[in-house]
Amino acid sequence: MQRFMGLLLGVWREACSQIAISESVCRIAPLLCERLPIRTLLVQRVDLRHCTLQRVAAANQDGACGNQHVATPCTRQQLDDLLAWGHSAELKRWPAG
Repeated sequence: MQRFMGLLLGVWREACSQIAISESVCRIAPLLCERLPIRTLLVQRVDLRHCTLQRVAAANQDGACGNQHVATPCTRQQLDDLLAWGHSAELKRWPAG
């Protein structure tokens, strides 16, 4: 935890200095991409009523903001699996795409 303290403080500072989550994500993504094996930071919300994942914000390693408000349709089983994973304490890595 100590080795990530600077990163955590930087993320916290950016998250607290912006009102819009999309602006925060555009500033946080480069910080995370420097230290973690990721290229893109996505923030999505689960919409159970419409059975979709709604993209709230996205940014790449350069801080370039991606297309916002994209809806990805899901089956009920996919959403159930995602929610079950979200309630678990396990890390999972999915292939890109």
